[in-house]
Amino acid sequence: MKPKNKNKEDRAFPDRESDFLLQHIRNTYSQFEDKLIQLSILRELGTALLYINDFKRVCQTMLDIIIKSTVAKNCSIMLMDDDQNRLFLVAATNPDGESFIIDTKRIFSKDDVQYTFASGEGNAGEAVAKKQLVMIEDVDQSNTYTSRSETRVRIGSLLSAPLIIEDSVFGVLNLSHPVKGAFEPNDVNLFSIVANFVALAINSTLNYEKLQHSEEKHRALTQYSNDGITIIEAGMHKYANPSYETLTGYSFTELTALPFDRLVSFRYDAEDDLQRGFPRNRDIPGTYEAVVTNKSGRKIEIETSHAPFVYEGRAAEIISVRDMSERKRLENQLRQAQKMEAVGRLGSGIAHDFNNLLMGIQGNLSLMLMDMDSTHPYYARLKNIEKQVHSGAKLTSHILGYARKGKYEVQPIDLNELVKETSETFGRTRKQITIHLELARDLFAVKADREQIERVMWNLYVNASDAMPTGGKLVLKTTNTTYYHMRDKSYHPKSQKYVLLTVTDTGSRLRFVGRKSPESGPT
Repeated sequence: MKPKNKNKEDRAFPDRESDFLLQHIRNTYSQFEDKLIQLSILRELGTALLYINDFKRVCQTMLDIIIKSTVAKNCSIMLMDDDQNRLFLVAATNPDGESFIIDTKRIFSKDDVQYTFASGEGNAGEAVAKKQLVMIEDVDQSNTYTSRSETRVRIGSLLSAPLIIEDSVFGVLNLSHPVKGAFEPNDVNLFSIVANFVALAINSTLNYEKLQHSEEKHRALTQYSNDGITIIEAGMHKYANPSYETLTGYSFTELTALPFDRLVSFRYDAEDDLQRGFPRNRDIPGTYEAVVTNKSGRKIEIETSHAPFVYEGRAAEIISVRDMSERKRLENQLRQAQKMEAVGRLGSGIAHDFNNLLMGIQGNLSLMLMDMDSTHPYYARLKNIEKQVHSGAKLTSHILGYARKGKYEVQPIDLNELVKETSETFGRTRKQITIHLELARDLFAVKADREQIERVMWNLYVNASDAMPTGGKLVLKTTNTTYYHMRDKSYHPKSQKYVLLTVTDTGSRLRFVGRKSPESGPT
């Protein structure tokens, strides 16, 4: 009997050894499967890292791979705002395929971002502070877990892995599951590696888009600049913005074959008034006046600003060119106006002195005429001198008016009365001309300088007289009118009422129109 039992025990031993070996094979195969899954996940993450540069696509791809290939059911990515020392949400997804990813420009500007935890606050903040993965197996038993009112998913277990580049934490990868204790040690190791891939992908993509954004900004600054901008290397054009092409008249293709000193002549100093080429000291940035000879041969005065820099690994100059033609024209106008103002002041002083001389002559004439009988042989000559003095005084007042830039003595006048007085005086000197007056009884008053109006009317009378050397008829007519009847003229009157003076003779027809003054009504 004993030998039989011994045989049974001998037969059971190989069975136990076989079961143990089988179980070991199964465990090894399971570990091998886990490694294959991990390698598959890492391969997909690496492919995304290599071939995708768009931030939103990178985030979406990372989230999709993690949700599809790991035990995590919810995933989010937060970045650190160093200025505020707080994390803000940039991307999130759940098993239902709902995703939230913000625009890259909001990451750079922090415009309307959703801030979450500060460093050291909550599970994510603790991962930032410790620079290591932090896991909560049961959120109900954790003092670290902090819930947000905007959280829409149920969380049982939570894992936060810091995103680290060069020993600096710039964000956090959060993974969660609605079941408590869902994450095993293998998952923790896997998520540590995944977080490294996510950190590399997010960091490289943000740097790429930041570079793209910077290039777009600088391209816009040059492309839409009103100043011409060019890059010169070894005396040749390597870049030119549209304003530079417009100024020179050459396309960029033509400019690449055209040396810079063929276009621009720099002014240096009085002794060396005009020379071609760059400013003598090319290492010091500066502003210079120069002349551009454009494609049509026209010379354009410009102001240039240049600075040395390295372009594509070689020494070069970036040059800004501004058209100074309009500025020079305005400067010339200013100088001319200043000259005219100086002449006006000089004329005003001379006119005052001359007027004082005339007043002295007038005073002596008045004294002589008071003591002289009208039958005296010199009486008529003295009266003629007095008349000439009055004419000189009027001329002086005109000069003073011009010297004051048209600031005449403007006051309300009756144009009908002025027409009567001047026409009667003119009629006494031109007996061969018949004057007819057609004056409106309800004529509006005008506000004007009386002497200037008189001067205009006398010019019209003299012109009429010259047109009728043997005599004729002169008709003077005043009427009220409106801007509506004047709108087809070469001038553009305001919507007001006006007074019209018409001077007609047998030779030609002329008109004078006064303008309405706001204080006194129509003119």
